[in-house]
Amino acid sequence: MDVSIIIVNYNTAELLINCIDSIQTKTSGLYYEIIVVDNKSSDNSVILLKEKFNNVIVIESDINLGFGKGNNLGAQYAKGKYLFFLNSDTILINNAIKILFDFIQLKGNENVACVGGNLYHPDGRPNYSYASTFPTLSRMILYRSGLRKLIRNDNFNTTGKPKTVAIIIGADMLIPKEKFNQINGFDPNYFMYVEESDLQYRFRLNGWQSQSLPTAKIIHLQGASSSNAFKLRSEIKSYFLYYNKFYNRRTVFLYKHIELTFAILKYILFFIMGKQSSKEMYAEAIKLIRGSS
Repeated sequence: MDVSIIIVNYNTAELLINCIDSIQTKTSGLYYEIIVVDNKSSDNSVILLKEKFNNVIVIESDINLGFGKGNNLGAQYAKGKYLFFLNSDTILINNAIKILFDFIQLKGNENVACVGGNLYHPDGRPNYSYASTFPTLSRMILYRSGLRKLIRNDNFNTTGKPKTVAIIIGADMLIPKEKFNQINGFDPNYFMYVEESDLQYRFRLNGWQSQSLPTAKIIHLQGASSSNAFKLRSEIKSYFLYYNKFYNRRTVFLYKHIELTFAILKYILFFIMGKQSSKEMYAEAIKLIRGSS
């Protein structure tokens, strides 16, 4: 088996079916298997999956494991030499998996631990595909302030050739199974978000690279399966974990106060605007940040 395609699903039945349809339509020239880890969905994901695809391996979890632990579970069943972690809210545009597979096997790419393609919005606009640096406090300020959208971001490969990056986002990551197992896969302490940063930071500590390959093209319906409140809570928890794991106490202290400052400012803004749900979302965030360390 060349590649094991692992998809973690949680209540995204229609997206999942479209994703797998695109895999089977666009992928050729390699031996692959599709493994879906269902995180105890309450919709009809598993029923539809089994009715439509009799060749897909379905692993039904008794609980919602989150992203990293769900992918770790799928990897335990994988027979492929390479693991391709793919979000359910993606659609392949071309033979992306074969393109990534051929690249990572090239002579001279022995130090490549992760490769991903260019991601697109459904209308063809470039989508966030990678990060050029690992999470820093200055980038967090830009992110929470919204200023990141106003400056030129290096997150989509326009060079037409492979490019070394810090983080391939978790929507599409091809990883040698041997390297994945060598660092014990995703850190199970993350529930969702930032776990791909953690994984690839540990790759970097081992002297391995992440590469962006623009010839592999995939649509990503970014955020289609997460609410804003859930995303915010999960991000805050995950960034606290990341900074505590890899940085010193001063950095964690500064991160906490960056998050707290922007959460309070946004709470005040939404209070003035009378947007009750957004105000409540940031009230919960303030409570979460104050209780974290």
